[in-house]
Amino acid sequence: MGMDFDIPSMTDAVYTGVWEDHATNSMLLTLPTASAQILLAGMVVLVTFAANSSWNLWRYLLHGVLRMTTTEYVRAQQVVLRNSDTASSGLIAFFWGILVVMWRRRQSSRKGWARAIGLTLFMILHWAGFIALSILTARIARGNVVVSDVRPTCGIWLPKGFDPTIETERDASLDEMEIAMTGAEQALNDTLNAENYVRNCYDPDSLSIFSCSKMMIRALSYSEDPADCPFDEDMCTTPDGKAWAMDSGDVGFEDLGINFNGAGSFSVQRRTVCSTLPEEPFRLSKADLEKYLEDGMDPGLNVETARAYAHFTAQSTGENETHAYDPTQNSTGYQLEAYRSTLSKPVHPPVAPIAPRGLYKDADLSFAFLRTGNVSTTEPSDDPLFLFTIPDQSPKFGTRYTAERYLNVLACVELSRFCNTKSKICTPWRGLLNPDLPDLDPLLSGGTPDDAVAAFPTLLYILRSTSIYEAISSRGETALQARRFLFMNNMQRRLGSAQWKYEFHYWFEMCLARLQLGVFSTIQMRPGLTEETAQRVDLGKDADRICGRVKFRAEGYTSLSVLGVALVIAITGVLTVLSYIDVIVATFWGRRWSDTVDMWDRSEMLELLRRVEMHGEEDETGARAHGDLRRVEQGDVKR
Repeated sequence: MGMDFDIPSMTDAVYTGVWEDHATNSMLLTLPTASAQILLAGMVVLVTFAANSSWNLWRYLLHGVLRMTTTEYVRAQQVVLRNSDTASSGLIAFFWGILVVMWRRRQSSRKGWARAIGLTLFMILHWAGFIALSILTARIARGNVVVSDVRPTCGIWLPKGFDPTIETERDASLDEMEIAMTGAEQALNDTLNAENYVRNCYDPDSLSIFSCSKMMIRALSYSEDPADCPFDEDMCTTPDGKAWAMDSGDVGFEDLGINFNGAGSFSVQRRTVCSTLPEEPFRLSKADLEKYLEDGMDPGLNVETARAYAHFTAQSTGENETHAYDPTQNSTGYQLEAYRSTLSKPVHPPVAPIAPRGLYKDADLSFAFLRTGNVSTTEPSDDPLFLFTIPDQSPKFGTRYTAERYLNVLACVELSRFCNTKSKICTPWRGLLNPDLPDLDPLLSGGTPDDAVAAFPTLLYILRSTSIYEAISSRGETALQARRFLFMNNMQRRLGSAQWKYEFHYWFEMCLARLQLGVFSTIQMRPGLTEETAQRVDLGKDADRICGRVKFRAEGYTSLSVLGVALVIAITGVLTVLSYIDVIVATFWGRRWSDTVDMWDRSEMLELLRRVEMHGEEDETGARAHGDLRRVEQGDVKR
């Protein structure tokens, strides 16, 4: 069963609670989306409540400031401020009760107009400002970025005894073939998952419904350029004699979802340089072929028609690995085989017919051996990997073109290194299969946190699975993009002018996808494995710190800014307390500021009505009450 990277399989691995996002140096609160929406709605309500509380504070302060002025309509302005519970209601009352009256009477000075307009603008800004703040409260939500929970099965797990390069406890009850089959199935599933991810997520124009939003970065970027032939100059068979290089550039630890303190300072870089090669350096002489067949290898092959090819592999013990074929027994379609070789730390001196040179001397090699069988094309192709140039006349199909070479070879130099993105210091380039950590001291100067150092062993092991070999191993012709246009009569169509580069391009994208998915798969044990049949790869005690430290995006969850939530609650609380400033001043400083308190109380609407009624009782004609109201309106009542 392949690993499911859709979110339902990972919902139980999401940590809910407060955690630190080291990429943004912020504390986040992760909740199920339904709970987060309730909390956000509460935040909006609190901001609205804070708006009313803020207005209560400001209207009291403005009321006191107006007491010290002598411009027209001051008393009326104080009455409006005192009796408006919100900035919007105050704005409406101020406009119709003050500004309209001032305009109709046209008796106010410039100073009076300036103060009245200033108060109006302040009300507008206060009202609009808190509306904007209510909308911006949604910014407290930081999306669906979450961090993995600490799972008991986190880390890298393999079938017991599957990888001979690491020490594992062998279970005598496990059948050797069962171990091999489980491991091979797991490797194939990882490859298919990577291809699915590339096909659906690395193409920006893809219309697939496949979830591409889980990783911190949907697709890792890369560059591609021509490069000098990494082998002997006369070995590269490309038209210009050059190789083709694809480079990921700096892939930040944080881009892979690694959430460590200091992770932002480090990156990993993958580089692969490929070129087509002739088959002759790999082909055994007839004498060596006879000896090979006499030793009982590949019985049934005819020495007169058979061919054998040899190369050094990662599993070689000082001798080449040999493969024999009979061109007269061509099968239908392509036959694609993948091999790999490590030259970084061989047990015995390698006897491979080729070896990278110069800067690539410590690299690993990935080989793609392509046999075209009885495939033909309608048009000649000079592509160095799909070389169809020999015309063949067919009564039924007309002129077809068959392969010029029996075996087509693509050799790739695999490299990686770690870098400090701040100091721009990098470890030397080296192969992917070297199990030893490089010297990290030049990268770790300046007191690097131990958590960040713990990520290197895990990434070093994940890099092993990011080679071209891993992208095409055990898949046969299905790994070829050209295979999509191979029809039932073995007629190949739509071969590009540089088809080999297109194949390489696609395979390298799969390498990058395996790097992304490799980190993600450390969250918990992959489906298909159990603790009885698998064992966690021991990468050192510090490597366990990656448990619960992988960031990804999870549908159904929302992370909120802890600082944003705290600020909304704190500011609302402070403004709520200060909204009772009239009570506070009257209680604690009533005697000292008695005039301010008295004027505030006299501006209250019920108090004004009571005073008017008292004046009306004293003057039977009511003229005095009417005059008092007019003087209130004009601000002429004595204070």
